[in-house]
Amino acid sequence: MHARDRFVLLLLILASTRVSGQAIPGDSARVASPTITHRLRTIYGSMYLGRLVDVGVPIDSVRFETEGGAIMLPKAAVRDIIAVAPREIHDGEYWFPNPNSTRLFFAPTGRMLPRRTSYYSNTYLWINGVYTGVTDNFSIGGSMTLLPWTGAQVGYVTPKLGVYSSENLNVGVGGLLGYNGFGTNRERSFGILYSVATIGSADLSATGGIGWGYQGSGLSKQPAIMVGGAARISRGVALVTENYYVRTIASNSALLGYGFRFFGEKLSVDLAFFNAASAPVFPGIPFVSFSKNF
Repeated sequence: MHARDRFVLLLLILASTRVSGQAIPGDSARVASPTITHRLRTIYGSMYLGRLVDVGVPIDSVRFETEGGAIMLPKAAVRDIIAVAPREIHDGEYWFPNPNSTRLFFAPTGRMLPRRTSYYSNTYLWINGVYTGVTDNFSIGGSMTLLPWTGAQVGYVTPKLGVYSSENLNVGVGGLLGYNGFGTNRERSFGILYSVATIGSADLSATGGIGWGYQGSGLSKQPAIMVGGAARISRGVALVTENYYVRTIASNSALLGYGFRFFGEKLSVDLAFFNAASAPVFPGIPFVSFSKNF
């Protein structure tokens, strides 16, 4: 072999070595810590954070980049893939959306249930309710008691209309239209007509509302004022407060509510206390409720 031929052969060997050592797109050597834009869950319960690279290449496959490298899964093994906002990542941990941001303990917030989203709620074990988003700007639901020792029950429906919505401000109007099976004919209808506004994110917000109560055909002349808020302190725990001020001709009174909300992606549990500001008792009247989203 001539010297020139040996030199060409050496160049080809060096070139092939450089090409074989380069990372191909999606190779784990190329991405040490990808930008987190998606969350992927498999039908087997595994969850991955990273970036969706491709769907259907190869056929019926999903290519996904994670911090540990690229993975490829058959589409049949993928339960869901959802977009993840930067604000949902805290120190590398994914904080799922708050599943119960449309209410405090009892009072509604200015946020609306998304269309085709529903939840079931149970308070004190004997107050049961179902609520659903008919559209992104209108929801309706209702609750009723299921007291086993009597045929008389209390129930109400709660239509709500969203009138303004932005990233950090939501405003709604609605009502609680109730029926009291224990009262006389004149006392059986009751409720409240209200407007409410919430400022802030789903993880840190303040809510204020004003409402006029009624019983029978009489509407109160003085409104009740509600001030509350919620602050998420960890992935699955939030502090919640809900407070009322009611002014009447005879007196003024305030009711204070404070406690915790524990939640996962679909289920939330409220453990709280309510107290009269004028005559508080420690720690307060217990409030227990849970809800399950669908």
